Amino acid sequence: MSEVTPASNPLAHVGVRAQRPPEVIQEKRAPTALDAVNLTPGDHWIDTNNSKTYILASKPTGGTPTWIDTSAAAGVTTITGDTGSATGASIQIAGGTNLTSSATGAVVTMNLDNPLSSGIITRGAGAGAENLFTVEHTDNTNVASHATAHIKNGGTSGGDPRLRFEVNGTQDYMMGVDNSDGDKFKLVDGTDLSTGTQRLTIDATANSETHSINKIIHDGIDGSFAGSEKIEQQAGVQTTDATLTVLDSYTLATNSAVSIQWNVVMAKSDHSSGGFGTVTAGARRVGAGAVLISPAIINWTEDDAGAPVPSVTVNGNDLRLNVTGVAATTFNWVSNANIQPVLTNA
Repeated sequence: MSEVTPASNPLAHVGVRAQRPPEVIQEKRAPTALDAVNLTPGDHWIDTNNSKTYILASKPTGGTPTWIDTSAAAGVTTITGDTGSATGASIQIAGGTNLTSSATGAVVTMNLDNPLSSGIITRGAGAGAENLFTVEHTDNTNVASHATAHIKNGGTSGGDPRLRFEVNGTQDYMMGVDNSDGDKFKLVDGTDLSTGTQRLTIDATANSETHSINKIIHDGIDGSFAGSEKIEQQAGVQTTDATLTVLDSYTLATNSAVSIQWNVVMAKSDHSSGGFGTVTAGARRVGAGAVLISPAIINWTEDDAGAPVPSVTVNGNDLRLNVTGVAATTFNWVSNANIQPVLTNA
């Protein structure tokens, strides 16, 4: 027999209390009962003639050792304690029991390279039952007793360490480190950090970007002013005629007031003319229907002969920023709003 480095195997250490790595034997044949004499449950045997890997599952005193053929196409293995019994290609843990190791500092390892390739799956048993994947440390006496979930790739030429969230058949989000884009930490809408729609990006120097988000709520006010947090939002619209067009709007809640300052910029499609300025307006609402507190304050400058201009109106419960373009002319408008509502201090 010749001893080699432990081979990759999905059942390594399962149900075995030995704290050493599994011993791996390579021979040009399958193992026998006699081969198990000097081995320990959990050790591996590789039949190089038939490209099969076996695991010594049990070695009962006075009984016949049991070898698992991991290449078997079907069957269920049940292992109990340090001995147990095993047949077939997989391990099944009976309902209500756990896969554990009682040895202090022991490691339960599942190597998924061979023969499995689909990863680890946990499934809930029935409706209303929460399906948990928990990393727990029970010590509460030492600040170094961390509970850590570690997601690690193979290196700079490997894939991404990432975590995926899915509403089955409806929506996917993914977060992790994009190994192909400067190791940026990303939150994306989709199933790939490189090609998904980016929502949040943080680079290695801690610079952050938000993507495809048109509203930011600053939750910095005292808690008794619930609903009065500052809001920032952006909007854009294109006009091709002199029709009044809504660029941005804010819906007032019942019994509230709001002050909004819009920074507005406009450019003709060929950039031969443009405009910029600020629009400030306030409104309040008691019951149904908002009202302007006073006429809006508009500071506007433009250099187009058609004089495109912004304006403010109230429609129902909405305070609106409008723009009016020029007939047969294309203008692009963008606004950034700083919104300060006040609801209650109760």
